[in-house]
Amino acid sequence: MGKFLGNLIKWSLWIIGLVVVVSLMFGWNVFGLIPPRVVEVPAECDECPVCETCKECPEPVASNDSVVTDEPAKVPDTVQKFRDLATFYIDGDQFIENWKVQGAQMSYTCQYDGPVYVSMDPGIINGQSTGDLGAVFHVACKKGDTVTLSTPHWSESALHQQVHVVEFTQEITAEQALNFLKVLKVDEGKPIAYFINSSGEVTNYQ
Repeated sequence: MGKFLGNLIKWSLWIIGLVVVVSLMFGWNVFGLIPPRVVEVPAECDECPVCETCKECPEPVASNDSVVTDEPAKVPDTVQKFRDLATFYIDGDQFIENWKVQGAQMSYTCQYDGPVYVSMDPGIINGQSTGDLGAVFHVACKKGDTVTLSTPHWSESALHQQVHVVEFTQEITAEQALNFLKVLKVDEGKPIAYFINSSGEVTNYQ
């Protein structure tokens, strides 16, 4: 009996060994001895009819619609109100030297190549006196140029001299400059407007 059991165990182990060998040869995972294969799937890519893998697909070409240009907005030739031009100028009051010093000579240093527009009570700009009248000015200006201003008029409520300055951030034509000066004159209710060109020549409009 013992000999029979010994032979049975021996033949059983031999058969199991044979099955394992055959399974490994043919890839049968009978006893779970073969680990599962991991198939790496390439990431999804844009449709590419002539290639088989994403690595072969050409890089997408950017659309012209996404290109951003740095061109400045175009200044209109005419406007109904001077404030409609606010996109194109800066408020220069805070840059006026001695603006908040009563009776002091003031100066404004141009930061751009656009003109400066001034609204003021009676006073003097670049040597041009307004007499007893309030006035508006156009002053041609280049970056670094200085505009001199003075007036005896002082605001007790706002605590600054009665002068207001704006400066265009880009150049404009002479025709545009004159049109804007006339609009500012009407908006500010001033009786006279002075146009000072790049040569310092003064033309007044009443």
